[in-house]
Amino acid sequence: MKPLRFLQILLLLPVLAFLAACGDEKEEGNTPVAITLSVPQTSDPLLAPVPAPITRVELRVTDAGGEEIVPPVFRDVHEGQDVTFSLDVPSGPARTFTVIAQDTGGVTRFEGRSDPVDLLPDLPTTLTIQMQRVPPSVTTPTPVTTPTPVTTPTPVTTPTPVTTPTPPQSNQPPIAAGVDVTQSIVTTGGGVVVEVTLDGSKSFDPDGDPITFFWEQLSGPPVTLDGPNAAVAHFTVDAANIPATWTFQLTVSDGTLSASIQAEVILK
Repeated sequence: MKPLRFLQILLLLPVLAFLAACGDEKEEGNTPVAITLSVPQTSDPLLAPVPAPITRVELRVTDAGGEEIVPPVFRDVHEGQDVTFSLDVPSGPARTFTVIAQDTGGVTRFEGRSDPVDLLPDLPTTLTIQMQRVPPSVTTPTPVTTPTPVTTPTPVTTPTPVTTPTPPQSNQPPIAAGVDVTQSIVTTGGGVVVEVTLDGSKSFDPDGDPITFFWEQLSGPPVTLDGPNAAVAHFTVDAANIPATWTFQLTVSDGTLSASIQAEVILK
């Protein structure tokens, strides 16, 4: 090889190495990102006459493989306030932004997640994340210890709620619980009679309302009832007139609703 040609090759080798290194260099950089989200109220302000509790919002950024690419960012706000995070994120594809809001007791209340977004170097990006309430029954992770929170403004006092009247309870019908029938033989100056007792005192009203009683004869030889409007009624029959069978009906009422039950009396 000629000396001149060899010298030219030696001079070109550093240039070729530099061009190869430039060709292999990947485009890197950061993207300024602004994330805006609203922390919802846990309840209707009109029904909660106490200031909304302080909520700690945690922002995490992950790449396409689920690995965190920036340290978590924390912010303390009151429920119902908007939160804006501004940070520089390493540029690249499929960046996902996740926010979790916890109250001061460490219980997760709201969560939100962005769709994967591709970030280009030095191209500002603005995102809005919609947070969703987490049901109380959902088990949430133990909160991560965070730095001392920044002092937040005093919450606005909400108005006193309007007292809702208790709806009236519906009336229940009385219960005709049953009739106890007893008989006894009584000797009088006119002969021997049988005294029959009809006891309906087991009847009651589930609401505790006072009830009235009404006895009536449905069948059998006519008799005169003693106490037709009492819980316990009586009648007598001459022993010479038996055997005989009677049917009586007891009706109990609370003044609006009523119930009835029948009792059969058999004398042999």
